[in-house]
Amino acid sequence: MRHSVLRYVLVLLVFAGCATTTPPPAADFAALEKQLMDALTDKKYDQLELLLAPDFTNIRVRHNIDEPIGSRASWLANAKSRNWPRYDVSGVTVKQHGTSALVHAVLSAEHEPGVITDQGGRLNFTVSDNWIWQDGRWQLTNRHASLRR
Repeated sequence: MRHSVLRYVLVLLVFAGCATTTPPPAADFAALEKQLMDALTDKKYDQLELLLAPDFTNIRVRHNIDEPIGSRASWLANAKSRNWPRYDVSGVTVKQHGTSALVHAVLSAEHEPGVITDQGGRLNFTVSDNWIWQDGRWQLTNRHASLRR
């Protein structure tokens, strides 16, 4: 009898926990993408820290062959290493599934020669970003960026 009462209480606690779980609020992912890129340009590192999930990884255009999948620490170090141009964000599409969203977008900016390409100029990147809802906010957990030709 004791075990069945305990089992009943545990089941109630599990269902009570499920019932109080609220889905993440609707998000304007185009605005989140712009906020991320503006924080990079404006050197708002505290904002970048909040927008990047602790397990953030990045596959980038010019990657370090010793680190083909960039870590959060290396992305932030790269962010701090130079001045970044102001990016335009366009072509945003979103596939949201519960507490995660896959966001595709085009990022465009004027780049100096020799930084991303030898010629520099107006460069366009396609990004695939995976955002997750955790700790009460949307955070970027994975990014894959490709230079558009």
